[in-house]
Amino acid sequence: MMNPRHEELAALLNDDQRRALSTRLALLDRQLTETEALIVGGRFEGAMFKIENRLSPNRTQQILALLQMARAHVARLRDRFELSVQREDLARHLAGHFGILWTILENSRAAKLKGFGDVPDQLSQTLDPEIDALVEIVQQIRSLIAPQ
Repeated sequence: MMNPRHEELAALLNDDQRRALSTRLALLDRQLTETEALIVGGRFEGAMFKIENRLSPNRTQQILALLQMARAHVARLRDRFELSVQREDLARHLAGHFGILWTILENSRAAKLKGFGDVPDQLSQTLDPEIDALVEIVQQIRSLIAPQ
């Protein structure tokens, strides 16, 4: 059963305002959740990047407590204003990311590096086949993500 007070608060927003607020709070909630995952997970790294947690244990606990408080506020606002939860299909989410990765790779070819200085011919012969291999992997992932 709907809380009558929540109905009153929800009536303060028109549909467009409700969607805008829902979207903004969903973005905040996502960042809060990702921040918590990075802090709790400790290390997050790949071959070309590393995120290191140099926060003291005391500061880490304070941040985690604040993240929890912020997420509680977001949940309270969701309930009070009857905001919709933003749902995203994983395949669509990944398709967007891998589309961006494809573009990044295409712009990483030797010819595209000319804007940063002279490009020796040998660079194209060495770099581009590796970029081609990565593009192929990204394309294979994209095809697996695509609806069947």
